Amino acid sequence: MQLGAKVDRRRLVLRVGNFTILDFMDKNEFAGDPRQQFFNMAFMTYSAYDFGSDARGLSLGGVAELITDEWSLRLGRISPPKNPNDLNWEMRLYKYFGDQIEVEHRHQIFGQGGAIRVLAYHNRVNAGRFDDAIAAFQADPVDKNAATCGTRYNYKSTNADAPDLCWARRTNNKVGIGVALEQHLSESIGVSLRAMISDGQSEVYAYTPTDSSLAVNVLAKGDAWGRPRDVTGVGGATNWISSIHARYLAMGGVDGFVGDGHLRQAPESVFEAFYSINVLNPLWLSADYQLLVNPGFNADRGPVHILGGRVHAEF
Repeated sequence: MQLGAKVDRRRLVLRVGNFTILDFMDKNEFAGDPRQQFFNMAFMTYSAYDFGSDARGLSLGGVAELITDEWSLRLGRISPPKNPNDLNWEMRLYKYFGDQIEVEHRHQIFGQGGAIRVLAYHNRVNAGRFDDAIAAFQADPVDKNAATCGTRYNYKSTNADAPDLCWARRTNNKVGIGVALEQHLSESIGVSLRAMISDGQSEVYAYTPTDSSLAVNVLAKGDAWGRPRDVTGVGGATNWISSIHARYLAMGGVDGFVGDGHLRQAPESVFEAFYSINVLNPLWLSADYQLLVNPGFNADRGPVHILGGRVHAEF
């Protein structure tokens, strides 16, 4: 819950606690709220933004935000999970952490508001590199395969002919940089674009296995047809993985979210359209359609048609 308040246009804000970093970084008016906007994670933030967080998307840490009339600068350090996509936080923020910096400029074009943001992140975590996992398997395929991980943190693969990241985890760095644009076309219609590239050398730690991503969408409120509390949108997104990531998967390896023992590499793409209708003042019902092409970055998979529904209430 947020309460109304007055703040200075020029201010320095410091926040410390338990939060999701997406409350402060990559705030986007037209793509970012899965309660009333797009369903697919490609539109919630950059798909390639492996922001440090636990399996629920939460972290401990701090964010500093310097705001002026047209510019904002944000810095944040947050706790990653102890293991990829784990619920337990790594509390040694001096050793393992997720850092991010974002610069935002707000503008007006033909009287309509918009913004451009550049965001960079750096994770220092106990993660496995794909080339290290492959090298360990090739040097000792009998004892260092996916089926022999034992008590090491792993994804329960039983494939004795595949490499596994469990043999490669050590202190590693992962970095990425992205740019986001959002622009009002009218008071009730806006467009958004996000693009990010990550280094693609190590496993996903918190978000999606994507190494590079691009997403574009249009969002509209229902003012034009007399239903101002309705929301609708269409969008398309394409995600890529790095060549070494693809090689690891093609050898039968798995990471936190993908891997089926075979890979014919291709970009994973999604088209989505939804309509959210306000049936009562505090209640919205949404219908959603998604077309997923090359799921799991595999040209031999899909396409998949997905129908979805959502109920959202505010009291």
